[in-house]
Amino acid sequence: MKIITIGRSSTNNIKINDSKVSRIHCQIIQEDDNSVTLMDLNSTNGTYVNEKGISGKINLNKGDVVRIGDTIIPWQNYVSQNTGSGYVDIVSSKVSKIQQVLGGKNSILGMIALVLSLIGIILLIYAFIRILRWGIFAAIFGSAITHMWVSVGINIIAYILATIDEYRDYAYSEESDSNVDLAGIAKNIASIGVFFVIGFYIYVRLAS
Repeated sequence: MKIITIGRSSTNNIKINDSKVSRIHCQIIQEDDNSVTLMDLNSTNGTYVNEKGISGKINLNKGDVVRIGDTIIPWQNYVSQNTGSGYVDIVSSKVSKIQQVLGGKNSILGMIALVLSLIGIILLIYAFIRILRWGIFAAIFGSAITHMWVSVGINIIAYILATIDEYRDYAYSEESDSNVDLAGIAKNIASIGVFFVIGFYIYVRLAS
């Protein structure tokens, strides 16, 4: 019998340099009859075979694709070689772009939130330029104030989406992640936009 442990820690037979992989993530077992099984070791983000999450121990068949975090595990190579007591460093082998944006810290929801927050800020800048050009009356009577409130609505939606994204991916927070947090950036931009408009609107009303 051959047992291969996989995870971020250097104590494993196979070390994976992927922040979404637990320290001791999963285990591959090659029996004496050469059958191979895979066991998830209560990992934070789960172990996937052919993009389906596994529970406990399952048999692996030739051609099965094993993924942990953003890394595809070449398990066929591991069972055919002698890993010994050391470990093999693997640079995170990213899955396809479509799979990558559907999960993880930089998810499609976070990207949408970031795009919306940027649109809101651009709309706000446009409105502010109109005010600088036409004076404060553009804010009181013109379309600039409408643009500002539309930007507020967009930024609020962006903030909500970013919050949902962060809540959904809360399980990743215990792992060190070097990726840029798009949802966090979106929340910061959206917050700045909303507070600026509210503060400016109060100032305009008091000034008028």
